[in-house]
Amino acid sequence: TQACVVAGAHALHLHIRDDAGQHTLDAGRYRETLREIERMLPGFPVQVTTESAGIFDVHAQLECLCDLEPKAASISVREIARDVTLARMVYGQCAEAGTHVQHILYNMDDWHQFRAWQNDGTIKSGQDDVILVLGKYAPPRNAMQSDLADFVSVFNQACGRVMVCAFGRVEHQVLCAAA
Repeated sequence: TQACVVAGAHALHLHIRDDAGQHTLDAGRYRETLREIERMLPGFPVQVTTESAGIFDVHAQLECLCDLEPKAASISVREIARDVTLARMVYGQCAEAGTHVQHILYNMDDWHQFRAWQNDGTIKSGQDDVILVLGKYAPPRNAMQSDLADFVSVFNQACGRVMVCAFGRVEHQVLCAAA
């Protein structure tokens, strides 16, 4: 982590793993890791993720947010949309705890859901940042510059910051094109 800061990183997006190396939402593991990062890099911004990785339901994601009350969290719109009632609770919890939210969008359906939730108040004022995920880690699918064309309206209509994540052998080229 320190080498990344020296190289110019301004924040850390954190996924926690269990003893078998699998994705987990264990708030205790998150707290332990966050304490260690704070010890090594005092004040360095860290964003936890509540991505379910196809393993966890929305209740588990909400429970992690409630137990941890992180300063920042990424939340997949498509995953939270699996339970609309809990979606309101997820965003309400983040607002109440002062958690900065970054919404993960994988496609335009996610963008439309995000906008609908902004309009109906599910997503609270100030929870406007999005990250567009191009390509896939698993199963692997390389991002391509042409993927950006689908998201032009997001760049033009977003109220908050728009970030881009790209996977694959040309990810750097895709990120440069997005910039």
